[in-house]
Amino acid sequence: LVSFLNNIAMADDRVQQGDEMDEAVVVQENYLMILFRDINLDLITSKINFSAKVYFKAHVRAHKDGNYIRLILVDEEGTRMEALAFGRTCLDLARTIVEGEPYDFIDVVVGYRYDLHFLNVFHVYGAEFFASVTAESRVSNSRRPIAYPLFPRTFSSFQQVKHFGADKNLTDVIGVVVYISDVHDTKRTWRRPSRHVAIMNMCMQILVIHVRSPHILRHAGEWRPAAQYFNTIAALHVQMNKRRGVLVTTRYSKIIFDPDRPEAEAMRGMYI
Repeated sequence: LVSFLNNIAMADDRVQQGDEMDEAVVVQENYLMILFRDINLDLITSKINFSAKVYFKAHVRAHKDGNYIRLILVDEEGTRMEALAFGRTCLDLARTIVEGEPYDFIDVVVGYRYDLHFLNVFHVYGAEFFASVTAESRVSNSRRPIAYPLFPRTFSSFQQVKHFGADKNLTDVIGVVVYISDVHDTKRTWRRPSRHVAIMNMCMQILVIHVRSPHILRHAGEWRPAAQYFNTIAALHVQMNKRRGVLVTTRYSKIIFDPDRPEAEAMRGMYI
């Protein structure tokens, strides 16, 4: 484990001054790209290529083995995976990568997230692997147009979220709205307005979502009708709060009312 990090750090130290990226460079060669769902244990420590949008870019963090940066990536199927970079490569990515933009990741190394569990940095629920961006990797603006889907390939089950999720993990859920609270903290200017929304799945299991601003005002006229008529909502990129036993929205979350998904059609039939 320590040798794995040392190898990454040594590779990053070999980066020459002329190799630094002052701006993202477009790669013109053609590479075999893979999807995140095709990554498996057989590819551990192998180099792969893929195209993905940077959904989230964290700040550079210090660690005893060197600085590192964490990215959350989304591929063209809506599947998320995290990427890590250490040393000089970390600083290059921090300077050049822009959230919300698509990139080609060339010659990145597949890692098993549980090998670096001690870092406590991984937040994508259900993802077993991560991408290690080394000094030998190349990250460039994606040349081919990629239509990134609004919805993920699959939603998390309520049982998985309640019993197997870790604190601060990001996940996606879908369910029928069965309860909506009043808006809290409307008179406390130092706190953001919020409300609690309870959703139910096909197995009659309940999950509570703590919906915070700006999602309260963004859907101001949709919350009450959703509870009155048992409408379906999809909560995307919501964060687990294990201490309170709820899901919490962040500024990256999306709330979709009456989503065009097979799961939503099946749930509508429950109340017809």
